[in-house]
Amino acid sequence: MIKKLLALSCLAFLFAGCAKDVPVVSKVITRLECYQGGNLQYGIGYKYDSKGNLTDMVDLSNIYDHSRTFYYSPESITILGGRGACIINIDKTGIPEKIVSESGIIMCSYGSDGRLSRFDVNSGETNYTLSTQTKDGNFTSLPDFAGNTLKYTYTQYENNYSIDLNSVPQIENIFTMFNTMKVHGMYSRNLIKSIVSGDTSYYFTYNFDSSGRVTDMIVVSTASENSLTEHYKFTY
Repeated sequence: MIKKLLALSCLAFLFAGCAKDVPVVSKVITRLECYQGGNLQYGIGYKYDSKGNLTDMVDLSNIYDHSRTFYYSPESITILGGRGACIINIDKTGIPEKIVSESGIIMCSYGSDGRLSRFDVNSGETNYTLSTQTKDGNFTSLPDFAGNTLKYTYTQYENNYSIDLNSVPQIENIFTMFNTMKVHGMYSRNLIKSIVSGDTSYYFTYNFDSSGRVTDMIVVSTASENSLTEHYKFTY
């Protein structure tokens, strides 16, 4: 599964007497590794163009199906091969407008804040509309294909990385197949604290380096039938 594109860090300036530039800390993630019980489950390398657009995702572990072909252009993102193959038509800001896959067509609508507000799904035999909810720049609920609603709470940490850290875990919302690309429109402003879906809860904790960047994300699932802990490591 692949999931979703882009958000580069902003320049910070320090003014004391005469202005001095603070060194820019890159939040461009080049590598992601996922572990369970200390064992590597998969590794992904991320490549970007000179403008910071995500141009490729490479399977670094030969374990997980990230060996598909991935193309980025100013008008579309094309994914060929494997699960989640599709064409995503995007606007000039990189936000999806139309997603075409073998399972159907999704038309995306956005609110004034640039975040996904509604999507209309045509799966051939069935047409339906699903809506999201946001508050203070964060998604508070997202639907899944089974008709469930995922409820979100957030930390105070900013989600301003080159990939959407909130979409790294394989939790079944409507856009799981697109992973860390920008398919929700703008990312939620903050990193997730918890997700609740039915009788299953997911809790997130983070470790940071000396520059304040997330190096590790721990996700604990309390599913009644199968509890699970996943450890994600990030390289810049």
